Order: sequence, then C-alpha cells, then structure tokens
Amino acid sequence: MHIAICDNNIGDRKQMERLLMRESDKRINHTGVFFTNTYGSSKALLDNPLIYDAYFLDVTDPAFSAYDIALAIRSKGISSPVIFCISKIDYHTCGELLSNSVFLNKPIKVDELSLVLDEIILQKKEHRIPKIEFRNNTETFYIEENEILYCQGNGYYLTIY
Repeated sequence: MHIAICDNNIGDRKQMERLLMRESDKRINHTGVFFTNTYGSSKALLDNPLIYDAYFLDVTDPAFSAYDIALAIRSKGISSPVIFCISKIDYHTCGELLSNSVFLNKPIKVDELSLVLDEIILQKKEHRIPKIEFRNNTETFYIEENEILYCQGNGYYLTIY
C-alpha cells in the first residue's frame, strides 16, 4: 500500500513515518508492506503526479490548509481516503465534508491508527476502481474508463472526450 504524508511540522512528519513503519512491520506477513512518501508542503505533494492509496494530511497553514489540499486531490479525480490529523485546526468544521474522509486526533494513538489502516485495506480490496492516468504539460489527471467517450489523435497530442 502506498501512503502519502503531508505535514508542515517535521517532528510530526517523522513521528507519523515511525508509526506507519511499525504498522507495516506488524502487517508484513498478511497485508504487505506500507510504502510512504512524505511531503513538507502542499506544493510538493500536489506537484507529485502519483496516486496514493491514502493521504495523511496535517497542514496548518491558514493560506492553504489540509482541507484545501484534499479539495485539490479530489479535483484531480483521486478518490483515495484522506485522513485529516487534527491538531490546531478542527477539520470537522471546514466547509463541506469530503467523501471518504477520516479524522484522527493528535497525538495519534496506535490502536486508532491501526483501525483506520484496517478500514483502508478492506476498502481497497472491495471497492478499487482502476483509473487511467493522463498528463498534459502541467497537470496529471486520473479518469475512470467509463468517463471516456472517445479519443482523437492529432500528431503527438490526443484529445479525450
């Protein structure tokens, strides 16, 4: 399972990495290894064209919070679970609640994290819808097959309807 961690506090980011590494070690024989990529800013995460199985977000920058990052992830067609790690900002009260969102209070308790990971693994097995990755010069989009009507070639470019 591939997991993204985005936290603008390096200490919290390292702690989350350690917690996920321990969970990965516990589960290695029955659910496999967790691969994590960590990001210290929203720009670094959103500029990365990878799709993750889960996003752990705790960015407390009022100009672009974890909620804003989650909206940007959803706008790219990514429906992976978003786990809001609540510290300074209570994401329960941020605008419209996003589908497939989970809230973890900090400090994060191992048993709560374990339950969230169990749910994500189960959800991945039961409800995975494959996405096709498309890129233009500046962005990456993930689209389900049934969203494509047809494609039209134009030299090195492709127009998708």
